[in-house]
Amino acid sequence: MAEYTFGLILSATRRIAAAHHALRYTDQYTAGPTTHAQWSLDPGAPFDTFQGPELFGRTIGIVRFGLIGQEIAGLGRGFGMAVLAHDPYVSRSVLNAYDARPVDLFDLAAHSDIVAVAAKVRPETRGLISASVLRTMQPTAYFVNIARAAIVDYDALIDILKAGAIAGAALDVYPVEPLPADSPLRTLDNVVLSPHLAGASTDVVRHHSRQIVDDLLRLERQERPLHVANPEVFDS
Repeated sequence: MAEYTFGLILSATRRIAAAHHALRYTDQYTAGPTTHAQWSLDPGAPFDTFQGPELFGRTIGIVRFGLIGQEIAGLGRGFGMAVLAHDPYVSRSVLNAYDARPVDLFDLAAHSDIVAVAAKVRPETRGLISASVLRTMQPTAYFVNIARAAIVDYDALIDILKAGAIAGAALDVYPVEPLPADSPLRTLDNVVLSPHLAGASTDVVRHHSRQIVDDLLRLERQERPLHVANPEVFDS
């Protein structure tokens, strides 16, 4: 999911999906009398139209710093990004391990070039990314959600994207799935849409199977499993 998050980030910031669509499904950049200009640095050429910011030296803000958030942070550091984190439950030692700076939610929104949501849906996270939070983002910033739609005010997000108040968004989850044909998100050219695929790695079944088998082997050795859903039962 962390790798997919960065796939969405790169697709949104460097306009990869938009460039692919334009080249494959339109005649705007096909060969013709003006081909020499279309592949130039001239205004309207692809190099001009699909420019986007590099990630190096910029800041990614991660909402919730669990295992997925930590993996996103590690990849962000690999891209040379600074990391902000909002998570009232994470320990300082975990944050330090990723050189992540803890901030409140509004500070994260105000100072991040990328805001990435990696939270679980809990009573305290429903609607966490409110209209007020979204309006705090910089006009050059991008919003990414690979978590759950219930965490975000999607109506406010759509309004902000329509107004161009942020640079764009990359979304893998929606209030209604599959995404309805009449969703306004389908009409926006500053959004990258993905049909809930962040966890669709071909390696997922192998990872999950290994986790289960390894914990069964730990039980056989009279050891505590690493993944216990109901520790009170195990401890009794």
